[in-house]
Amino acid sequence: MSLIAPKSSLKSLEDSNEFSKCHGCKSRVHCVHGTLSFSMIEILPKNYITKIKIKAGDPIYRNGEPLNFLYNVRIGYCKVEYSLEDGRYQINHFALPGQIVGTDGLADGHYKLDVTALTDGELCAIEFKGLHCLMNSQIKIREIYEKLLSRSINNSQEHIFSLGSHSAEQRLALFLLNFYEHHRSLQIELSAFRLPMSREDLKSYLGITAETLSRCFSNLENIGCIEVNNRNISKINLKKLAQIINPKEKFSFTKIKTNDSLQKLTLNDKHNSLVPNYANLLPIKPIILI
Repeated sequence: MSLIAPKSSLKSLEDSNEFSKCHGCKSRVHCVHGTLSFSMIEILPKNYITKIKIKAGDPIYRNGEPLNFLYNVRIGYCKVEYSLEDGRYQINHFALPGQIVGTDGLADGHYKLDVTALTDGELCAIEFKGLHCLMNSQIKIREIYEKLLSRSINNSQEHIFSLGSHSAEQRLALFLLNFYEHHRSLQIELSAFRLPMSREDLKSYLGITAETLSRCFSNLENIGCIEVNNRNISKINLKKLAQIINPKEKFSFTKIKTNDSLQKLTLNDKHNSLVPNYANLLPIKPIILI
């Protein structure tokens, strides 16, 4: 049974006098309101979005439950998995800050996947009926929503391609690069980070065994791509990781100067929240986001 709903026992965040649902949110660049002006956001129905605090391990929704909300990950991380009654499961993807979950329920009005919080954080619960009404009246919101669905489909197809065409080492390298690139798209630059998911979940997502995953981490460390300490990843060499994925491709990297508009952060151990740190390498060549 899902614990997450705006009127559940989980604490809903109160609005201040200022419209606070989207103001100052780094993750909104990827959400359904990503390109809306604040003046347009302010005229949205009052109860259309509810911010909810989550704890690691909280179920967001479960297979078979009715589709009432879409959830945008504002802060933190979630895992999305397909499970069978006999206990077998497969991690479909990991929902990162700014990404939306719940679209699997669009087909017949019931969720098909299980979503669980990996860390403490916040979700924006978007009432689906309200969103559907807005899409009929607000062309801009409908266009954004269509792009989100298209991005989700494209990401799934890219992951299927990776599972069928990349080696285990290439899959891990691609995952690490995508994780880095997603945060950079939020103006969060990581020089080191702590993976929010367990190795058990990561090996399920990559379609490999625990032994193979451990060997891949060791191989990437031995050739100078990363340094690994349990879930902690540091000394990330973006160029070497990219060349693991495509040895024939030439990647260019450049140093950048620190500026106030770029938030340079890493993940701490306790809640995988963001704390200051710095990196000086960014890829010029874009890398597919997960």
